[in-house]
Amino acid sequence: PGTPAPTPTPGISTPGMEGSLIVTIASTPASGATLVLDQSKAVGAVEVKATGSDILVSRLDLQFDVRPYLYISEVTVSDGTTSRTMAVTSANTTEVTVGSKYSFRVDALNILIPKDTKKTLTVTVKSATGLPAGTTTKDLIMTFIQNSVRGTDGAGLTQTAPTADLSTRTFTVKEGDTASLEISAAATNPKARAIIVQDTTETADVTLAVFNVKATGNSAI
Repeated sequence: PGTPAPTPTPGISTPGMEGSLIVTIASTPASGATLVLDQSKAVGAVEVKATGSDILVSRLDLQFDVRPYLYISEVTVSDGTTSRTMAVTSANTTEVTVGSKYSFRVDALNILIPKDTKKTLTVTVKSATGLPAGTTTKDLIMTFIQNSVRGTDGAGLTQTAPTADLSTRTFTVKEGDTASLEISAAATNPKARAIIVQDTTETADVTLAVFNVKATGNSAI
């Protein structure tokens, strides 16, 4: 009997063809992003090219130099059309080297890279709502490590890249600055007018003013 044909990968238009991945660091976003608490920003990206076959990318591994779940709450990977968001917890973070290497995997990406086409996968993080006691700011180093991108080609074979760790991206999570309040009259603020009141009982629920309050620089109570 002959060798059975590989099971087709959903979305692949090059069945039976073997491919490979080429992964390089994208120039933007560069290092230096600063996030105040509970804020989302793009902090790094890779350019992923499929050669020889379409490749369905299934996962991206990220490495941090600190326990990421103490400083970020979510990671989103997107090609601009397809996105995958995962919560960052101690349960889904792997401690590779105590105190210096922590791995986090974004799986089930299902991002299709057509043959001889390049896509940019951007990593966006959401900062935590609070920092560990005694910490007001923290720098995190994120690395796209060797074989961090994994996908399946038209032959049903697993392909991984890059062949070595790529450049790092550093970003900062901080508590934020002192809050400032901006106060303005709302569109529904009532105009000066006469109010009919009772001379023997209280007159309740008379709207005197409606205004907007906006906090900048930090949250405010």
